[in-house]
Parts: sequence; structure tokens; C-alpha cells
Amino acid sequence: MSEEREQQTAYQPRPSLKDRLGLTKENLIHIAMAVIIAVIISAVVASQTGVSGGTYAADMVRMEQGITTMGSNIADNAQDISDLRGDIRTTTEQYSGVANTVALHTGSIDSLGGRIDTVEGNITAIEDELATASDSPPEGYLTGMVGNYTLHARCSEAGNFTANVHLVFATPITVGNATTYSEAVANFTATVNYTVANVKPYVPVAIYNGTAWGISQVWWNIGTFALAADTEATISILFGGLANTSSFAYVEVWPILK
Repeated sequence: MSEEREQQTAYQPRPSLKDRLGLTKENLIHIAMAVIIAVIISAVVASQTGVSGGTYAADMVRMEQGITTMGSNIADNAQDISDLRGDIRTTTEQYSGVANTVALHTGSIDSLGGRIDTVEGNITAIEDELATASDSPPEGYLTGMVGNYTLHARCSEAGNFTANVHLVFATPITVGNATTYSEAVANFTATVNYTVANVKPYVPVAIYNGTAWGISQVWWNIGTFALAADTEATISILFGGLANTSSFAYVEVWPILK
């Protein structure tokens, strides 16, 4: 009996995977369809993944090129910034020099301003002097005959004036052989006739010709008189008592100090 069982056990066929899993034909069809769908999906995913990877690689290349270009631009900008900093430093140094120069010029201008003020003050003083000087000095001249002259006097400014009348002897008068100044004056004075009318306090002017003294002229002051501005006045000048006739005469007119 036992041998028969052993023989039956030894020759009995092994159950299939289908039998062991208890799968039916419908279950196997479903599994097969699931596998096929999974394969199709995997193929589609793999295909799509491959396209995305290529695009990504191309994008990475373009990005790397962009980064390289950007790096070059950054380097250029860095150099430009460095150059700009250098220009700023140079400009700052130049500005410092200009500022110093401006300060020097400002000092010179201030000094020049003071000088200009001084010059303006001087010009004002000169203008005042010129304005005063523009007033013409008194003028005078003589007309008439010896012993009976007429003084014509005029001035741009009104005031009181005086005049000296000079009688000039072209050939000096020699009275005696005077050897000194005082002797010549004394000899001439002795010739004046003080008893006649209109005799004046003549002032003789003595000169020496190398051998003797003589009288070259006499003069006297006629006193004071008033003049209106820019108005000519005539003053009669009578004189006498001289023993000699003068060669010519002239007059000096002077303002009276106030």
C-alpha cells in the first residue's frame, strides 16, 4: 500500500502557476492588458522625458552662453566703474586746484576792490580840484597913456581882488655912480617928486650890470577892489612924480585871501 502511494505521489504532475495562484482566464487577460498599458505609458513617458531633456540641455547651453555674456558685460561694467572712479578722483583733484585758484583770485579781487576805492577817492578829489581850477584866474590888462592908465579886470568867480602895476625901463636908470643896491635905490628915490598929485609909493627894483647899479623898474599896489563873476570892471590908475618915462607897463591881478 505504501509503495503504491509512493508511486502515485512520484508520478503525479505539479500544478501550474495559474492553478497555484488561482487565476482564471479572465484574470490573466486583465493582467496582460494592464502590462501592455503600462508598457505603452512607459514608452510615452520615456519619449516625453527624452524630448524635455534635449530641450533642457539646449536651454542650459543658452543659459551658459547668457551667463558668459553677462559675465563679460559685468567685467566691462567693472572696468567702466573703475575708470569712472579714476575720473572722479582726477576731477576732485582738479576741483581742489580750481578752488585754490578761485580763492587766490578772490583775494586779489578783494585787494583790487580796495585799490579801486582808493583810486575812486583820488579821482573824486581830482574832479573837485578840476572843478575849482575850472574857475579861471583873475585877468587884467592896462589901456591908456603913461600917468593915466585904466585897469580892465575880470574873473569867473566874484570876490575881492588887488593889483600891482609895473613900469619897466628897458634901459636901467642910473643916477650917479651907485656902487651898492641901497645907494641905487636912494639915488632913484631922490628923483621922485612927492609934491605932485597922484604920486605913488613906488618900489624900485635895482639890478647890477657888472660895473654899477641901476633901476630896471618900479611897481606899486593899487589897493583892493571887488569883481562880480564873469563881469569886467574898469579901474582908473593915475600916477605921477617920476622923472623918467617907462618903456612899457603891465599889471598883476590877485584874489584877496578870505
